[in-house]
Amino acid sequence: MIAGIDPGKYGAVFLLGPPHSYATVPLIMIGGKVRPDYAVWWQRWRPLLLAASHIVVESVAARPGQGVTSMFSFGYGAGFLYGLVMSCGRPHTFITPQAWKKVAGLRGSDAEESRRRASQLLPEAVDFWPRKKDDGVAEAALIAWAGKRRVT
Repeated sequence: MIAGIDPGKYGAVFLLGPPHSYATVPLIMIGGKVRPDYAVWWQRWRPLLLAASHIVVESVAARPGQGVTSMFSFGYGAGFLYGLVMSCGRPHTFITPQAWKKVAGLRGSDAEESRRRASQLLPEAVDFWPRKKDDGVAEAALIAWAGKRRVT
């Protein structure tokens, strides 16, 4: 089984089954700001990652125009995620957005296009991304799908 990870505040992990499974980043309100709930994140994602034979993580970096505070928060979450992946002791690969999108047949970064393409490639999992805001789950599924073709 391959796990695909779309990192970030609204990201997700998708376990390419059968059976397919997923979890999103759990969020809580702290000081009037939405933040990841790191304890719940660990509890929900670790069993999925331990079930994987290989983990494929989208390679992330700073983006132009991103503020210092938001970049620090994003980096903090990415570091937590990397620690979580390493704690599972599974082989893992980083893949750039350009690489996984090319393998999956996507262009650009349109969330709707990601959901549509994931539905075409994994029709049995279409119920995992019914809403526009579920694009992180669809992208994690595409990352796992692309990783399966590139890694195995």
